[in-house]
Amino acid sequence: MKNKAITLIFIGTMLTVGILSGMAFAETGNRPSLADRQELMELKHEKRLELMAGVLDLTETQQEQIRTIHEQERADMEGTMQQMREGHEQMRALLESDTFDETTIRNLANNQAGLKTEMFVSRARVKHEVFQLLTAEQQELAKRIKPQLHDQGKHQPPMRGI
Repeated sequence: MKNKAITLIFIGTMLTVGILSGMAFAETGNRPSLADRQELMELKHEKRLELMAGVLDLTETQQEQIRTIHEQERADMEGTMQQMREGHEQMRALLESDTFDETTIRNLANNQAGLKTEMFVSRARVKHEVFQLLTAEQQELAKRIKPQLHDQGKHQPPMRGI
């Protein structure tokens, strides 16, 4: 019963955060600046950590270790993210040009796919490292609530451009 209540609180909070984030994004009327998107992402990560701490009963040490893992990944991926942004700008320019250069577009698309692969592997590594920090009981609880979180995420609008 207690786990079910905690899970419902967690899901409710995530829905609220998602709705408020979506409203804030919608109010701008256009795409937020890079700095605003990065700040929003940091707030999202911090809120997620707070929720994890409450639901999984994380210790202060675990929370600090998780923050360190996320900060390190963010620093490691900054170059990749910059390359992704530059690739998007190049693709936009190619699509708006007077001629269609399929070879260049294919090369750029392949490069972007490689960068996305690196980002995916990095996120998977972070998830694995965080999971390894959890006790056996916390891991079991995390496994039990994961399907509920996955279903809850389907109800949030996609965060395009972030």
